[in-house]
Amino acid sequence: MKKKELETFLKRYDKYKNNNLPTPFWDDDRFTLEYVYRDDNIIGDSKNKMRINYSLTEALGEVAVSGFYYPFQSKILETSFEGEKKIEKEIIGHSHAHAFEEVVRDLYGYPESFNILKEDEKFYSKQELEYLRRVKKYLLFIGLKDLDKIKPPMSRFKNKNHDKYKSVPFYNYSNELVNAIINKKRNYVVSKYYEENLDASNFKKIKALIRDEEDNIKLFIEYTNREVKEYKDVKNVCKIENLKDNDKVMVTYFNVLEKFDDVYE
Repeated sequence: MKKKELETFLKRYDKYKNNNLPTPFWDDDRFTLEYVYRDDNIIGDSKNKMRINYSLTEALGEVAVSGFYYPFQSKILETSFEGEKKIEKEIIGHSHAHAFEEVVRDLYGYPESFNILKEDEKFYSKQELEYLRRVKKYLLFIGLKDLDKIKPPMSRFKNKNHDKYKSVPFYNYSNELVNAIINKKRNYVVSKYYEENLDASNFKKIKALIRDEEDNIKLFIEYTNREVKEYKDVKNVCKIENLKDNDKVMVTYFNVLEKFDDVYE
C-alpha cells in the first residue's frame, strides 16, 4: 500500500486518536471487528500512532504487557550455511506460539508432526489439550498430511473423507466397550431411561463415529433400534450406579459399518 493510500486508509481511525485503551471498531467496508487505540510508544511517524488489533486478547496483552506461551513440537524450517550457501531443511523441532490461535494454525498445517510434550502440557488448560487432541486425530482420520509447501494446494481444502462424515455425531465409549464391539462381543449400549426424551417407539436410525478414551476414532456405526428393559436384565454386562433391579434402562442396538484400527499409523 502506497503512502497516500495508507494515509487515506488510516483516516477511518481518526475519531479514536485520543483513546488510549482498545476500542471496538466495526469496519463496514471489510466486515471486520477491530480493536484500536493510540500508543505513543510506537516509533516513527507521529501521525501514525494507532494500534490496530483483530484480537482483544492481544490488544489487552499489549496494554498490560502480558501474554501467553504455548510450546509444542512441529515441522519447522532449519537454516544452515555452507560457506555462503544457504541450506534450508524441514525437521521436526521445538517451537512455540503466543496465542492459542497460532497453535491451532500450526496443528492445521502439520497434523502429522504436531505434538505437545508431556512436560509442556502445564502451559495448556485441560479444555485446550482436549480440543487439540480431538482436532489432530480428526484431521489424521480424514487423511490430512503435513504441508510441504508454503502455499498449500487448493485440493487440500476439498476433502472427500470429511464430506462423508461431516454431518455425523461423535460419541465417546470406554476402551472396554470399544474392544468388545471390535471383537463382536457387543452390539448394543445401555443408558438410563428418561421417559420425557427417550421414547423407544419413536426411535430413528442414526449413524455415528465412536471414539475411545484417548479420542481415537475407532468405529463408524448405525443405531438400528431401541428397547426398554429392566436393569437386572443387563447389569451383568453393564454397570450403572444408583440403579435398582427393577429400574428401566434403554438398550440401543447398532450395526458396525466400518472399523478404523490402523487410521493413526
